[in-house]
Amino acid sequence: ALFADGLTQILADYDKQWNAFEAKVLDKLTESFKTCCTSAAKRRKSSYEASDFFWYSSLGSASERLEWDKIGKHVGIASPAGDKPYMKLSDLIERFLPRLQSLGFKSVEVLPGRCIKVTWRTPEEPPAKRARVVQGNLNHACGICHEKKPMVAAV
Repeated sequence: ALFADGLTQILADYDKQWNAFEAKVLDKLTESFKTCCTSAAKRRKSSYEASDFFWYSSLGSASERLEWDKIGKHVGIASPAGDKPYMKLSDLIERFLPRLQSLGFKSVEVLPGRCIKVTWRTPEEPPAKRARVVQGNLNHACGICHEKKPMVAAV
């Protein structure tokens, strides 16, 4: 093995450690966010805004500059040593948004001042229609009714 291959392995190991750490932090944020939204719903609200208090209670800090060692202690996992891929709360928020969007909120928006606002439907509103999921690896056109549908074909 070449020396450079060893260096590449070090980078790969660090990336693996960082991804596991970041996933734990995002898991903790997601659970905290769900708890806050549940509390808001119990207070008859159909929205929640995560402000500095949310960041402080979830990460142990609400400053724009992330203190990964402090966050790691708060989350319960050691922060990997070395340079961090990002150091700003706004970058963490950017990575957090896809998780929030996958929870089915009516809207997810980032407001000025490190604030995230989510809304969900009220009981008076009709449920959101689910997107139709196309399944299959072949499109079939019916010769009689001319309807086109995806179908599964074994080859």
